Amino acid sequence: MFYNKTLLDVKSKIEKQLRQDKEKYEIDKQKFYADPKHWDNNKRKRAGLHMLRSDSNKYRNKKFRCFRVSQELFEMVDNFTDEYLKVEWANNRFFNRFVELKDLQTDNTEGEYTYETSSIF
Repeated sequence: MFYNKTLLDVKSKIEKQLRQDKEKYEIDKQKFYADPKHWDNNKRKRAGLHMLRSDSNKYRNKKFRCFRVSQELFEMVDNFTDEYLKVEWANNRFFNRFVELKDLQTDNTEGEYTYETSSIF
């Protein structure tokens, strides 16, 4: 089994990163809607600003983008999944009956045919 401590550590790191990403998103969203150029014309008129017409109104961003997962969070989850699968699959009898794992970095490929890089490209 994978260590529970490691699971809890990774879970807390992911939650922390997700919380930071959400806070950053909320701050950016508030800044976006506080800027008068993103207001609709009715709100601009009530605030005493002139209305935007033609291309300046047509092509401006009126809605803030949806929440997206940050690159750091994605890499964190990806690295954890890779490590978790390596450990779990290496100790799984059912998986080991069907798959043979080989490490290419330690040249554990006796009897295997390897391609030359130049022949592939």
